Amino acid sequence: MFDSESDSISGVLRQVEEAADSARSQEELVKAVDIACQYPVSLYPNKTVPIILIICGALVAAIALLGSDGNPSDKAIFVSMLALTASFIGVAMLMQQSSQSSDISHKIAQLSSYFSNSLAAFDGTSSNNLLDLREKFRDYRRGNQGELFLSLTGEYHGEIHELTYKLYKLKYYKSALDTRDDKAQEKYRYSLIIDFPWVKNIYVRSDPVGEATYPITWETSSPDFNDKFTLSGHSEIECSKFAKPASLQHITLMGTEFQNLNLEFSSSGTLCVSLDNDILQFKDIGITILARHLFISKIKEGIELPQLQRLLSMTHRLAEYYDDNFEVPSTPRSP
Repeated sequence: MFDSESDSISGVLRQVEEAADSARSQEELVKAVDIACQYPVSLYPNKTVPIILIICGALVAAIALLGSDGNPSDKAIFVSMLALTASFIGVAMLMQQSSQSSDISHKIAQLSSYFSNSLAAFDGTSSNNLLDLREKFRDYRRGNQGELFLSLTGEYHGEIHELTYKLYKLKYYKSALDTRDDKAQEKYRYSLIIDFPWVKNIYVRSDPVGEATYPITWETSSPDFNDKFTLSGHSEIECSKFAKPASLQHITLMGTEFQNLNLEFSSSGTLCVSLDNDILQFKDIGITILARHLFISKIKEGIELPQLQRLLSMTHRLAEYYDDNFEVPSTPRSP
Protein backbone atom coordinates (compact mmCIF):
# COMPACT_ATOMS: atom_id res chain seq x y z
CA MET A 1 0.00 0.00 0.00
CA PHE A 2 2.85 2.36 0.77
CA ASP A 3 5.84 3.10 -1.44
CA SER A 4 8.86 5.37 -1.41
CA GLU A 5 6.85 8.39 -2.57
CA SER A 6 3.96 7.99 -0.20
CA ASP A 7 5.45 6.62 3.00
CA SER A 8 5.73 10.11 4.50
CA ILE A 9 2.83 11.33 6.60
CA SER A 10 2.00 13.95 3.98
CA GLY A 11 1.98 11.29 1.27
CA VAL A 12 -0.33 9.01 3.27
CA LEU A 13 -2.76 11.87 3.87
CA ARG A 14 -2.78 12.60 0.14
CA GLN A 15 -3.68 8.94 -0.52
CA VAL A 16 -6.53 9.20 1.96
CA GLU A 17 -7.80 12.42 0.38
CA GLU A 18 -7.73 10.96 -3.14
CA ALA A 19 -9.64 7.88 -2.01
CA ALA A 20 -12.18 10.03 -0.12
CA ASP A 21 -12.75 12.22 -3.18
CA SER A 22 -13.72 9.16 -5.22
CA ALA A 23 -15.93 7.61 -2.49
CA ARG A 24 -19.59 7.17 -3.41
CA SER A 25 -20.85 5.67 -0.16
CA GLN A 26 -20.18 5.62 3.57
CA GLU A 27 -18.50 2.24 3.19
CA GLU A 28 -16.09 3.54 0.56
CA LEU A 29 -15.34 6.56 2.74
CA VAL A 30 -14.50 4.30 5.68
CA LYS A 31 -12.14 2.35 3.42
CA ALA A 32 -10.42 5.62 2.51
CA VAL A 33 -9.83 6.45 6.17
CA ASP A 34 -8.64 2.88 6.76
CA ILE A 35 -5.62 3.68 4.58
CA ALA A 36 -4.39 5.88 7.43
CA CYS A 37 -5.10 3.12 9.94
CA GLN A 38 -2.85 0.74 8.00
CA TYR A 39 0.12 3.14 8.17
CA PRO A 40 2.75 1.34 10.28
CA VAL A 41 3.74 4.31 12.49
CA SER A 42 2.02 7.23 14.17
CA LEU A 43 0.56 9.93 11.92
CA TYR A 44 1.42 12.67 14.40
CA PRO A 45 4.20 14.69 12.74
CA ASN A 46 7.59 15.08 14.36
CA LYS A 47 7.65 18.65 15.63
CA THR A 48 11.24 18.55 16.84
CA VAL A 49 12.79 20.28 13.82
CA PRO A 50 10.32 23.21 13.58
CA ILE A 51 10.43 23.79 17.34
CA ILE A 52 14.24 23.83 17.31
CA LEU A 53 14.17 26.33 14.44
CA ILE A 54 11.73 28.57 16.31
CA ILE A 55 13.60 28.54 19.62
CA CYS A 56 17.13 28.73 18.27
CA GLY A 57 16.22 31.40 15.73
CA ALA A 58 14.62 33.59 18.40
CA LEU A 59 17.58 33.11 20.79
CA VAL A 60 20.21 33.89 18.15
CA ALA A 61 18.31 37.00 17.06
CA ALA A 62 17.99 38.19 20.66
CA ILE A 63 21.67 37.61 21.42
CA ALA A 64 22.79 39.37 18.22
CA LEU A 65 20.67 42.45 18.96
CA LEU A 66 21.05 42.64 22.73
CA GLY A 67 24.81 42.20 22.51
CA SER A 68 25.15 45.39 20.52
CA ASP A 69 24.47 47.81 23.41
CA GLY A 70 21.51 49.33 21.65
CA ASN A 71 23.48 50.14 18.50
CA PRO A 72 23.53 46.94 16.43
CA SER A 73 26.00 46.69 13.59
CA ASP A 74 25.04 45.70 10.07
CA LYS A 75 26.43 42.25 10.77
CA ALA A 76 24.29 41.88 13.91
CA ILE A 77 21.19 42.97 12.01
CA PHE A 78 21.98 40.52 9.19
CA VAL A 79 22.50 37.64 11.66
CA SER A 80 19.30 38.48 13.54
CA MET A 81 17.32 38.58 10.28
CA LEU A 82 18.65 35.17 9.27
CA ALA A 83 17.80 33.81 12.70
CA LEU A 84 14.28 35.21 12.62
CA THR A 85 13.81 33.77 9.13
CA ALA A 86 14.64 30.35 10.59
CA SER A 87 12.02 30.92 13.29
CA PHE A 88 9.41 31.89 10.70
CA ILE A 89 10.25 28.75 8.71
CA GLY A 90 9.66 26.69 11.85
CA VAL A 91 6.27 28.35 12.43
CA ALA A 92 5.32 27.76 8.78
CA MET A 93 6.24 24.07 9.08
CA LEU A 94 3.99 23.66 12.13
CA MET A 95 1.12 25.47 10.43
CA GLN A 96 1.48 23.38 7.27
CA GLN A 97 1.46 20.14 9.26
CA SER A 98 -1.68 21.18 11.13
CA SER A 99 -3.44 22.60 8.07
CA GLN A 100 -3.17 19.47 5.92
CA SER A 101 -4.60 17.11 8.54
CA SER A 102 -7.33 19.58 9.56
CA ASP A 103 -8.44 20.24 5.97
CA ILE A 104 -8.59 16.54 5.09
CA SER A 105 -10.42 15.70 8.32
CA HIS A 106 -13.05 18.37 7.68
CA LYS A 107 -13.55 17.20 4.09
CA ILE A 108 -14.04 13.58 5.20
CA ALA A 109 -16.43 14.60 7.98
CA GLN A 110 -18.46 16.68 5.50
CA LEU A 111 -18.65 13.77 3.05
CA SER A 112 -19.69 11.48 5.89
CA SER A 113 -22.49 13.91 6.79
CA TYR A 114 -23.75 13.73 3.19
CA PHE A 115 -23.76 9.93 3.12
CA SER A 116 -25.28 9.72 6.62
CA ASN A 117 -28.17 11.93 5.52
CA SER A 118 -28.79 10.26 2.13
CA LEU A 119 -27.36 13.16 0.16
CA ALA A 120 -25.64 12.74 -3.19
CA ALA A 121 -23.95 15.29 -5.42
CA PHE A 122 -25.34 15.91 -8.89
CA ASP A 123 -24.38 18.13 -11.77
CA GLY A 124 -26.60 21.11 -11.01
CA THR A 125 -24.27 24.07 -10.58
CA SER A 126 -24.22 25.24 -14.20
CA SER A 127 -25.13 28.80 -15.13
CA ASN A 128 -27.97 27.43 -17.28
CA ASN A 129 -29.51 25.71 -14.26
CA LEU A 130 -29.25 28.94 -12.26
CA LEU A 131 -31.05 30.77 -15.08
CA ASP A 132 -33.77 28.12 -14.99
CA LEU A 133 -34.15 28.47 -11.21
CA ARG A 134 -34.31 32.25 -11.52
CA GLU A 135 -37.10 31.86 -14.05
CA LYS A 136 -39.12 29.75 -11.60
CA PHE A 137 -38.29 31.25 -8.20
CA ARG A 138 -37.69 34.80 -7.07
CA ASP A 139 -35.20 33.89 -4.35
CA TYR A 140 -32.48 33.16 -6.90
CA ARG A 141 -32.81 36.66 -8.38
CA ARG A 142 -30.62 38.36 -5.82
CA GLY A 143 -27.33 40.22 -5.76
CA ASN A 144 -24.71 40.40 -8.47
CA GLN A 145 -22.58 37.66 -10.02
CA GLY A 146 -24.64 34.86 -8.48
CA GLU A 147 -23.48 31.28 -8.86
CA LEU A 148 -24.58 27.89 -7.57
CA PHE A 149 -21.79 26.80 -5.27
CA LEU A 150 -23.11 23.31 -4.44
CA SER A 151 -25.90 20.99 -5.61
CA LEU A 152 -27.10 17.88 -3.79
CA THR A 153 -30.11 15.63 -4.02
CA GLY A 154 -31.76 13.69 -1.21
CA GLU A 155 -34.87 12.02 0.18
CA TYR A 156 -36.74 12.51 3.43
CA HIS A 157 -38.93 9.67 4.66
CA GLY A 158 -41.69 11.13 6.81
CA GLU A 159 -44.60 9.43 8.52
CA ILE A 160 -46.93 10.22 5.61
CA HIS A 161 -44.92 11.59 2.71
CA GLU A 162 -41.59 10.88 1.11
CA LEU A 163 -40.05 14.19 0.08
CA THR A 164 -37.53 14.09 -2.76
CA TYR A 165 -35.57 17.30 -2.88
CA LYS A 166 -32.66 19.15 -4.40
CA LEU A 167 -30.44 21.24 -2.16
CA TYR A 168 -28.56 24.25 -3.49
CA LYS A 169 -26.00 26.59 -2.01
CA LEU A 170 -26.08 29.95 -3.77
CA LYS A 171 -23.20 32.42 -3.63
CA TYR A 172 -24.01 36.00 -4.54
CA TYR A 173 -22.68 39.48 -3.91
CA LYS A 174 -24.75 42.07 -2.11
CA SER A 175 -24.28 45.45 -3.75
CA ALA A 176 -22.14 48.02 -1.94
CA LEU A 177 -25.10 50.39 -2.28
CA ASP A 178 -27.06 48.08 0.07
CA THR A 179 -24.31 47.92 2.69
CA ARG A 180 -22.26 50.30 4.76
CA ASP A 181 -19.05 48.93 3.28
CA ASP A 182 -17.23 50.33 0.27
CA LYS A 183 -17.35 47.03 -1.60
CA ALA A 184 -19.85 44.28 -2.25
CA GLN A 185 -20.30 41.58 0.38
CA GLU A 186 -20.07 37.89 -0.45
CA LYS A 187 -23.21 36.11 0.76
CA TYR A 188 -24.49 32.54 0.81
CA ARG A 189 -28.06 31.30 0.64
CA TYR A 190 -29.35 27.75 1.06
CA SER A 191 -32.48 26.34 -0.54
CA LEU A 192 -34.50 23.16 -0.99
CA ILE A 193 -36.57 22.46 -4.10
CA ILE A 194 -39.34 20.00 -3.23
CA ASP A 195 -42.34 18.59 -5.09
CA PHE A 196 -45.32 20.11 -3.28
CA PRO A 197 -48.49 19.62 -5.36
CA TRP A 198 -50.91 20.77 -2.63
CA VAL A 199 -50.19 24.51 -2.91
CA LYS A 200 -49.56 26.69 -5.99
CA ASN A 201 -48.94 30.37 -6.74
CA ILE A 202 -48.18 31.46 -3.17
CA TYR A 203 -45.18 33.42 -1.89
CA VAL A 204 -44.39 33.65 1.85
CA ARG A 205 -41.56 36.09 2.28
CA SER A 206 -39.56 37.30 5.29
CA ASP A 207 -36.27 38.21 3.60
CA PRO A 208 -36.37 41.73 2.11
CA VAL A 209 -33.62 40.90 -0.41
CA GLY A 210 -34.66 39.80 -3.88
CA GLU A 211 -37.67 40.52 -6.03
CA ALA A 212 -40.99 41.75 -4.66
CA THR A 213 -44.11 39.79 -3.81
CA TYR A 214 -46.82 38.36 -6.07
CA PRO A 215 -49.58 40.68 -7.38
CA ILE A 216 -52.04 40.13 -4.50
CA THR A 217 -50.80 40.86 -0.97
CA TRP A 218 -52.90 39.27 1.77
CA GLU A 219 -53.06 40.23 5.43
CA THR A 220 -53.85 37.17 7.53
CA SER A 221 -55.72 36.88 10.82
CA SER A 222 -52.43 36.07 12.63
CA PRO A 223 -50.56 39.14 13.96
CA ASP A 224 -47.49 37.00 14.72
CA PHE A 225 -47.39 35.74 11.14
CA ASN A 226 -47.93 39.22 9.72
CA ASP A 227 -45.06 40.59 11.83
CA LYS A 228 -42.64 38.08 10.32
CA PHE A 229 -43.92 37.42 6.82
CA THR A 230 -45.63 38.91 3.81
CA LEU A 231 -48.14 36.55 2.17
CA SER A 232 -48.92 37.12 -1.50
CA GLY A 233 -50.43 35.18 -4.39
CA HIS A 234 -52.03 35.50 -7.80
CA SER A 235 -55.59 35.63 -6.47
CA GLU A 236 -57.43 36.37 -3.24
CA ILE A 237 -58.98 32.89 -3.30
CA GLU A 238 -55.57 31.21 -3.34
CA CYS A 239 -54.32 33.40 -0.49
CA SER A 240 -57.47 32.77 1.57
CA LYS A 241 -57.24 28.99 1.10
CA PHE A 242 -53.57 29.05 2.10
CA ALA A 243 -54.06 31.12 5.26
CA LYS A 244 -55.19 28.31 7.58
CA PRO A 245 -54.66 29.34 11.23
CA ALA A 246 -52.78 26.16 12.15
CA SER A 247 -50.49 26.31 9.13
CA LEU A 248 -49.79 30.01 9.69
CA GLN A 249 -48.80 29.23 13.26
CA HIS A 250 -46.52 26.47 12.02
CA ILE A 251 -44.85 28.73 9.44
CA THR A 252 -44.38 31.38 12.13
CA LEU A 253 -42.56 28.78 14.21
CA MET A 254 -40.37 27.95 11.22
CA GLY A 255 -39.57 31.63 10.92
CA THR A 256 -38.33 31.76 14.50
CA GLU A 257 -35.95 28.85 13.91
CA PHE A 258 -34.59 29.79 10.49
CA GLN A 259 -33.20 33.14 9.46
CA ASN A 260 -34.76 35.08 6.57
CA LEU A 261 -36.99 32.16 5.60
CA ASN A 262 -38.90 32.33 2.30
CA LEU A 263 -41.43 29.82 0.96
CA GLU A 264 -42.37 30.07 -2.71
CA PHE A 265 -44.95 27.68 -4.17
CA SER A 266 -44.70 27.71 -7.96
CA SER A 267 -47.51 27.30 -10.47
CA SER A 268 -46.19 23.81 -11.29
CA GLY A 269 -46.53 22.50 -7.73
CA THR A 270 -42.93 22.88 -6.62
CA LEU A 271 -41.84 24.48 -3.35
CA CYS A 272 -38.65 26.48 -2.88
CA VAL A 273 -37.65 26.77 0.78
CA SER A 274 -34.82 29.28 1.11
CA LEU A 275 -32.94 30.59 4.14
CA ASP A 276 -29.66 32.01 5.41
CA ASN A 277 -28.84 29.20 7.87
CA ASP A 278 -26.06 26.81 6.90
CA ILE A 279 -28.16 23.65 6.95
CA LEU A 280 -25.09 21.57 6.03
CA GLN A 281 -23.25 22.55 9.19
CA PHE A 282 -22.31 19.67 11.46
CA LYS A 283 -20.98 19.54 15.00
CA ASP A 284 -17.20 19.41 15.24
CA ILE A 285 -16.25 15.83 16.08
CA GLY A 286 -13.33 17.11 18.13
CA ILE A 287 -10.56 15.02 16.58
CA THR A 288 -8.66 14.82 13.31
CA ILE A 289 -7.44 11.95 11.20
CA LEU A 290 -4.16 12.04 13.14
CA ALA A 291 -6.08 10.14 15.85
CA ARG A 292 -6.95 7.70 13.10
CA HIS A 293 -8.61 4.88 15.07
CA LEU A 294 -10.90 7.24 16.99
CA PHE A 295 -11.54 9.18 13.80
CA ILE A 296 -12.62 6.15 11.79
CA SER A 297 -14.99 5.16 14.62
CA LYS A 298 -16.67 8.57 14.37
CA ILE A 299 -17.00 8.22 10.59
CA LYS A 300 -18.52 4.74 10.94
CA GLU A 301 -21.11 6.15 13.35
CA GLY A 302 -22.14 8.76 10.81
CA ILE A 303 -22.47 12.51 11.22
CA GLU A 304 -25.78 14.28 11.71
CA LEU A 305 -26.99 17.44 10.00
CA PRO A 306 -29.47 18.64 12.65
CA GLN A 307 -30.57 21.85 10.92
CA LEU A 308 -31.28 20.09 7.64
CA GLN A 309 -33.28 17.35 9.35
CA ARG A 310 -35.21 19.92 11.38
CA LEU A 311 -36.07 21.89 8.23
CA LEU A 312 -37.20 18.74 6.41
CA SER A 313 -39.29 17.64 9.39
CA MET A 314 -41.03 21.00 9.57
CA THR A 315 -41.58 21.06 5.80
CA HIS A 316 -43.11 17.59 6.02
CA ARG A 317 -45.46 18.85 8.73
CA LEU A 318 -46.41 21.72 6.40
CA ALA A 319 -47.34 19.17 3.73
CA GLU A 320 -49.70 17.50 6.19
CA TYR A 321 -51.60 20.75 6.70
CA TYR A 322 -52.30 21.12 2.98
CA ASP A 323 -52.76 17.52 1.87
CA ASP A 324 -56.55 17.07 1.96
CA ASN A 325 -56.22 13.27 1.91
CA PHE A 326 -55.12 13.26 5.55
CA GLU A 327 -56.59 14.70 8.70
CA VAL A 328 -54.32 17.03 10.61
CA PRO A 329 -54.90 18.62 14.02
CA SER A 330 -56.50 22.06 14.11
CA THR A 331 -53.59 23.30 16.23
CA PRO A 332 -49.97 22.48 15.48
CA ARG A 333 -48.33 19.61 17.29
CA SER A 334 -44.58 19.41 17.77
CA PRO A 335 -42.99 18.67 14.38
